[in-house]
Amino acid sequence: MSLFCLVHGAFQGAWCWDLLIPYLEAQGHKTVAMDLPIEDASASLSQFADVIFQALPKTDDIVLVGHSMAGTVIPLVAQAHQVRQLVFLTALIPYPGTTTVDQFSHHLDSDNRKSLNYEPKDSRQLEQFNDEPYMFNPVSAGKNFSDEAVLRQFFYQDCQPDVMHWALSKRRLQQSMAYIFEVNPLKALPNVECRV
Repeated sequence: MSLFCLVHGAFQGAWCWDLLIPYLEAQGHKTVAMDLPIEDASASLSQFADVIFQALPKTDDIVLVGHSMAGTVIPLVAQAHQVRQLVFLTALIPYPGTTTVDQFSHHLDSDNRKSLNYEPKDSRQLEQFNDEPYMFNPVSAGKNFSDEAVLRQFFYQDCQPDVMHWALSKRRLQQSMAYIFEVNPLKALPNVECRV
């Protein structure tokens, strides 16, 4: 059986896997989840990866699952730690040597760019992303995700009411914006089986 290392997205924590973990464990799998230091505005992608490394036991059958923001981090872990598979669950998939905002800048209008305090780079450098599908909902740019109404609209809109209230009661303040603005340090994505 596998060890599922479950890495949460922005404004969330290890708690977001609490409803999934019993299903995985009932199938005989092991699980591990951790809280990334999202409240620390200076936390980098490599610091997020370090927290994941510390949570990983010594095993060679690791399925590393990254939700949303965590998609920018799990390839860093897979480059330095043996994993069997990466799973990008509604996740941002990084492009080595660039930022997430660069990847979706062609979907941003001038108001969105201003709300993100983003100045586009040389358009020729970003042309490679023009045919990329939407990585995010452009309407979400500049929204205050510490606002419960915004989380209801963009995160939990299809949850049962009891699950939505539970999730809202657990939300965390996302101060680190490394997943949006930090240049991905990889030269290439790791040579690991991936699922999206």
